[in-house]
Amino acid sequence: MSRYYNKIASTIPEFKQVFVAEKIQTIDDRLKGATPAKLKNTLSNIYKVEDLSKFRLLLFCLSKALSIRGIAPRWQDLEDACVTPEQTEALTVDAPVIDLFWLTQAFPKHKAINQRWQALFTDGFNIELAVSIAERQINTARKVKADLNLTRFQQIGCVHFLSKSEYKTDGKPSTLSIIKASKKRYRNAYNREIARIPTMPQVTVQIARQRALIYQCWLLAEQSPTKAATIFKWMTGTTQDKANIARTVKRMDYPVCRKHVE
Repeated sequence: MSRYYNKIASTIPEFKQVFVAEKIQTIDDRLKGATPAKLKNTLSNIYKVEDLSKFRLLLFCLSKALSIRGIAPRWQDLEDACVTPEQTEALTVDAPVIDLFWLTQAFPKHKAINQRWQALFTDGFNIELAVSIAERQINTARKVKADLNLTRFQQIGCVHFLSKSEYKTDGKPSTLSIIKASKKRYRNAYNREIARIPTMPQVTVQIARQRALIYQCWLLAEQSPTKAATIFKWMTGTTQDKANIARTVKRMDYPVCRKHVE
């Protein structure tokens, strides 16, 4: 951890105390009914909150609200909410808790190897247990990841619990490597679609972006239309029909003439 860690750690709320749970509940109640766009807009402005404890509670609650609406931590733009070094480090410290909440929402039937941690999924999210896992993560990263028993598909939506080295022990690309490669191919796909606009006026910037996003989801999902539809939901909070995903990918993989473009 950085030189800011001791300062961050000193502001960790004591989640056993009722008043902290009440604060979280109060913020959660205020966020009910807010759209993902409004939540992200609020998130982009919380850097103005100078009190670090309050900032962390707001960051966690806004992430929770986005997770409930189907958007995974990786696409919540959490990094953009952090401006100061302390805020950035706070996100590093709290990222495991943020991931754990999303995982309990997205995969309620998940089976962790550690039976005590399994309670997060079977008994409902427990902030105190999540914080204890996060604290252990600081010193025993590999053991925590192994005990959580996360698949590559689950890791894709996380900001903390994912394989970060270039290759895994089995010689296969890590989750982070796959994410980086998909971003590069997204940009290439987007630029190719944008280049079509002069001769294909029905291709707008919005359509180009959506097609490129679908293509990126397809790559992240290892060519599974069902999983690609799920990842699209994680990215945008909106649904996409898997049949349309298959059609779009075919169009992106094999450039076609105007008559084949909707």
